[in-house]
Amino acid sequence: MKKHSDIQILIERADRLIRLKATGTAIEFALKLGISRKTLFRLLKYLREKGANIKYCRYRRSYYYE
Repeated sequence: MKKHSDIQILIERADRLIRLKATGTAIEFALKLGISRKTLFRLLKYLREKGANIKYCRYRRSYYYE
């Protein structure tokens, strides 16, 4: 299990990539964060539960905040 500080760093890295619209596909995003695709979906679910309105653009192939 990751430490709280490791999780916070992961969230900050994900946030930065989402804000830049530089995530790529789910697989690419997970690779950039160094986690599995399944863990990425858990992270996105957690962020959405905390109020982040995260969407995926198929045209740009990137996640973004709406």
